Amino acid sequence: MKRILSFLTILMVVALYSCSKDEDSKEVSIIGTWQITRDGGSIVYNDGTHTSASNDYPLSFNGQEYGYYWSYTFNGDGTCIWTTYADNREPKVDNRFTYSISNNTLTVKHKVDNNLDFVCEIKNNTADQLVLFYQEKTDTYVATGTHFYKRIK
Repeated sequence: MKRILSFLTILMVVALYSCSKDEDSKEVSIIGTWQITRDGGSIVYNDGTHTSASNDYPLSFNGQEYGYYWSYTFNGDGTCIWTTYADNREPKVDNRFTYSISNNTLTVKHKVDNNLDFVCEIKNNTADQLVLFYQEKTDTYVATGTHFYKRIK
């Protein structure tokens, strides 16, 4: 379960980074700190069953906000830090990554645990918003999701 949550988190980040282009638009840099605001996705299993969910952040439970959310800080040197926040406690730097972008594809690699690596498509990247789309196929399911981020730095 922890691995799926880590994967979904990473995929959300990637989905939020997507950049729409037209002839008059300029690509906006991903460099900076991006905070999750919303995510949504689904998992379709080989037997045809499926599940889907969406969340607004910070998360709440039974009407009580408990403040869980995360951010990614993309640095100009190709490194990235994933930080989590919960219950008004000090932020926790959970993972350090390297990243690269080719066209609209964001590839993120964990420095130690390759189970946390992910690739996503940047759907939108403006000065204020990053939208990442991900898809994971395994022998038993296909998971897709979109993560929405706002720039905070």
